[in-house]
Order: sequence, then structure tokens, then C-alpha cells
Amino acid sequence: MRYGIDPVRIRPQTRLRDILPVQTSAWKGWKELGASLGVKLRPLEHPRWLLIMAMCLGLSVVALSFAVMSRQLIPRDSKWAIVCVVAICLAGIFTPWLLLRTTRYRYAVHIPRGYETVGEVSSLLMHEAVDDLANGKEQWWTHEVWEVIRCIVAKSANIPPAWVTKESKFNSGELV
Repeated sequence: MRYGIDPVRIRPQTRLRDILPVQTSAWKGWKELGASLGVKLRPLEHPRWLLIMAMCLGLSVVALSFAVMSRQLIPRDSKWAIVCVVAICLAGIFTPWLLLRTTRYRYAVHIPRGYETVGEVSSLLMHEAVDDLANGKEQWWTHEVWEVIRCIVAKSANIPPAWVTKESKFNSGELV
């Protein structure tokens, strides 16, 4: 009863938000949960509005920089023009990254897709230990075989196991 809920009430479909304390959805608490499970959880996600704002800011930096450059401050045939274009593109990438990086402790509070339920996190734990599970097992049930196959596929595709279903289709190693 570490999180104040009776373990008997927890089911695979139980949402983590319903059993974890509020502080767990903060950056540090999420990392501590992963450490206590012995697995590295994907980072908490920013809200969609902040992602859109960061991308718009990056595009604005690029547009403004090109507008200033087009005022013929730098001759187009010089090597400095190439340097400026590269610097502008890097600034367009760096600006959203910096905004998201500096706001992650306050605004990245959404549990990532594929980690929302106890069952999904259990699959993740199995995914991490699939090699140990496969060795030393003499008799297998059908559902156990499926879970191991699902974890192997997820591990090779570098995706959360919850994303792999019996209906999943892969194209060149990517989930379609």
C-alpha cells in the first residue's frame, strides 16, 4: 500500500492517474517511480498547446531571421550567407528545444501514451526482462507466449509494448 490504495483493487486496466499521488506526475516523482520499478520510463509529456507554441516560436525565429537576411545585409553569393542560413536553421530548432527543456519541470505533467494503465506498465516491465523470462521456463501458456512475442517485437522496434497488438502491421520494421 505504498500509494495508499489496496493492491486487491488494482487491475490491469486501472489508470496510473487514479492510484499515483499528484506529485508523481511531477518530473522528479515520475523518475522515482521508474527507479522503484527498475525501469527507465519515457519522460512525461508537455501539453499540446505548449508544443504548438514552441514550434510556432521556432518557425517565427526562422521567418524573422530570413526576413532580416533578405534585406541584403549580407551578399547572397558570399560564404557568410551559407553560414547565416545554417545558423538560422539551428536557431529554429534550438529555440523550441530550449523552451520545452526549461519548462519540463513545471509543464511536462502528462503520462506518455502507452504508460497510462497498470497493465501497460506491467508489459513495459516484462519488455525489459524478456530475455530473463525466456530462459528457464519449461512450460508456456498461450497468453505467456504472446506477451513474450509482443515484448520482443516492441523491443526490436523500440516502441512501448502496449503499442503492439495482434492486429499490428509492420512495414520495414515500423509499426503502421
